[in-house]
Amino acid sequence: MTARADIIATCLKGTKWAGWHQSAIAADASARRYARLSDGNGNTAILMDADPNHGPSIAPFIEIGDLLRHNGLAAPETYLANTECGVMVLEDLGPHDFARWLAQSAQDETALYA
Repeated sequence: MTARADIIATCLKGTKWAGWHQSAIAADASARRYARLSDGNGNTAILMDADPNHGPSIAPFIEIGDLLRHNGLAAPETYLANTECGVMVLEDLGPHDFARWLAQSAQDETALYA
């Protein structure tokens, strides 16, 4: 196990996500890494690994998400956040990419953005 994997395991210890399967998913343009957590029964969440030694704090990410949701906009719910370790568990908004979806189903644009 890598040092980051050990840190993540420690952060998840004692939570319902501790034993969930992790599958890597596409990252964004930052130093963060993401994995989809799955319990094998259809329940999923997103694990964000934002090593504080290689990127900015996750605190602004949390604050912006809270602000967006407070103002009625869509942002993933934060289930667990450890700013010291740079580990978060977030609501999984699903595996579909809007751009790819709309390329195949343009008629869904209004519903998706609503």
